[in-house]
Amino acid sequence: MRVYINFNDVVFAIINGLFELTSGVISINSLNINITLKLFLTSFILNFSGICIIFQSISILNEYKINIKKILILKLIFSLISSLIFVILLQI
Repeated sequence: MRVYINFNDVVFAIINGLFELTSGVISINSLNINITLKLFLTSFILNFSGICIIFQSISILNEYKINIKKILILKLIFSLISSLIFVILLQI
């Protein structure tokens, strides 16, 4: 039995989640994909927290000269690592 994934919907849900956390999680929940993939993507988006939230935090911490590029890269890396750990633990 073959399972097909509509990548357009998945990509839209991921991009949606990268910009706005709640909308992304709702979009992922509505996808017709494997539950493990849904959990992986949801974990990734929840860890990343959305660009809107990151920019709100940066605007508050603006006086501390925080490098936005480093924050975004680190958030992406940590989100990927934590999502992979989540899926590995899910298999146990």
